[in-house]
Amino acid sequence: METQQYKYGIHMMLAALFMFLMRYIGLIGAGIVGLLGFYYLFKKQWRNMVICWFAGSIPLVLAGLYLLKNYADTGLMTGMERVPSIETPAEFLYMLYEGIMGEMNIFSTDSNIFMQESLIFVLLSVFIFIRWKHIKSLFQIQQYHIPFLFLFTGMVYFIVIVYMRWSAYFDPLGFRLLAPTTLMVWLFLVGWIAQVKEEAWRRWRSTLIVILGAACLFNIGYKSFTSLQDATPTYQETISEVEEMYNNLPEDSIVAFENIHARYVRPDLQYIKVHFRPYFAEDETYKHFMNRITPNHAQGVYFAVPTFKEYRFHQSFVELMENAEAREDFIKVE
Repeated sequence: METQQYKYGIHMMLAALFMFLMRYIGLIGAGIVGLLGFYYLFKKQWRNMVICWFAGSIPLVLAGLYLLKNYADTGLMTGMERVPSIETPAEFLYMLYEGIMGEMNIFSTDSNIFMQESLIFVLLSVFIFIRWKHIKSLFQIQQYHIPFLFLFTGMVYFIVIVYMRWSAYFDPLGFRLLAPTTLMVWLFLVGWIAQVKEEAWRRWRSTLIVILGAACLFNIGYKSFTSLQDATPTYQETISEVEEMYNNLPEDSIVAFENIHARYVRPDLQYIKVHFRPYFAEDETYKHFMNRITPNHAQGVYFAVPTFKEYRFHQSFVELMENAEAREDFIKVE
């Protein structure tokens, strides 16, 4: 039994660490493990409490070392410049509103598509299966700890991510940032509903199956079907195209504006970002970029000719790309 507990502790520790390595905000995984430790504290299960707190502390320490390494190498904790949010308070609140509405939409992640149909479908599902006595049964259960632990975790994540996005500019407040809160809310609802008994459980279960089944059908099945009908190149076709495009670049060359797949198709190249707005404080000029990079042992400096949003980059880069002869794949600048 003790061996099994230690295995769970190791799994939780690795899960929290990998969440952080996938995305900085994933460090909340360590916090979730720590909250579980508090649950065991209230239950007076001391061994489980210690295992959870230890499993949550190790990822925090490793994440701290990771961020310090970033700071030592770049002078920035997260490895890149963080600039203030570019939205006005009204624009930010509207973005947040649209993001929340999109999370409530079971048919899409976009608040502007199928929103009314989604709300009508949910209300009809509840109306068909649920009666007042089934709603009252939700308030007759005895154990609230686990469901509300999910809700608390989701709310903590929501407050933290909204504050971070208010303080600095990065991805819009859409499903990529808000989905963890939505997942925790659904786990709260399912954990709460699963404790009702007999007929009420059958009714609520049918409601959940219909609503979540429709969400799965639209967001996975429908999107997968439409993607198969799309003329967009497949992953393998894209990789083949990137391999052919980058095949003639000398090893250790510096490349900017690269295709995202090139980073693992040609890991022998050096990739560097051109600063652009709004992710950086200013859009740097071609001259500043050339002064900033360190050619070291590079065989040359190349710009992949991209299709980018011109307002993000300095005009000197826009003119450089516009003047590229015959729209070749790369411009060698040094």
